[in-house]
Amino acid sequence: MTDFLSGHPLSKRRLTALIIIFCSLMTSACVTTTTGPYTANKSTDKAAEQYVALGITYLQEGNLELATARTKRALELRPDYAEGLAVMGLIYQTQEEFALAEQHYKDALSADNDFTRGRTYLASLYYKQRKLDSALAEFETAAKDIRYPGRSQVFENIGLIKFQQGRIEESIAAYRRSLTLNRDQPSLYLKLAELFASLQDYQQANKYYENFRESVRAGVLLHTPASLELGIDLARRSGDDDTVSSLKLVLRNLYPNSPENQRELARENS
Repeated sequence: MTDFLSGHPLSKRRLTALIIIFCSLMTSACVTTTTGPYTANKSTDKAAEQYVALGITYLQEGNLELATARTKRALELRPDYAEGLAVMGLIYQTQEEFALAEQHYKDALSADNDFTRGRTYLASLYYKQRKLDSALAEFETAAKDIRYPGRSQVFENIGLIKFQQGRIEESIAAYRRSLTLNRDQPSLYLKLAELFASLQDYQQANKYYENFRESVRAGVLLHTPASLELGIDLARRSGDDDTVSSLKLVLRNLYPNSPENQRELARENS
């Protein structure tokens, strides 16, 4: 699902940590030397952002005590800071305090209803709890934000949930939308091939499977036993004996003990 720690390069985090340490020692130099309310507010906002950045650093490193302390400090400065509330939610979710995590995500969205990243956090929490309808509702709202940089991932998540709900055609539509936004997702080509094959639309299944095979040939990813079995079945249905033989050989060499290979051997011996 969505990577909540993206967008915070390590070098910037280290620089932020140094700034915060310096400001904690020299508070008057960082905050109280301002000359007017606008400057003071701007300085407070910046300090809150820096504390949250440091909280994310500690969260990523697994130091939950310091992550909590720094993020709470940010919220002392800015109680309605959506980013800080969301990070606090992530900290609680990491500790499996799911009720507190949910409340902080909701608080973040109350502070900023357009905070799409925070909405994906809430959706991911619901998904983890298998509250699929609630997760889907939040992801579908997030997908409406055309400026959100992780929109293709949001549509992929929508496709996954709809697949798990048995809504195959809607799942296909969501996966296709994800590929429209980001075509560099070879695993989605395979997923679409599987879904079209399940609908017995073998023309579309072959189309997406060939896209997947191109990625395998390019070394982007490897075949799995399941992907090879699917390819063998599609090639067999289209009368492509060369591809059948080629994929069977790969299956036999790479995964000789797999159930998929055992099924092929049983077919040959029947």
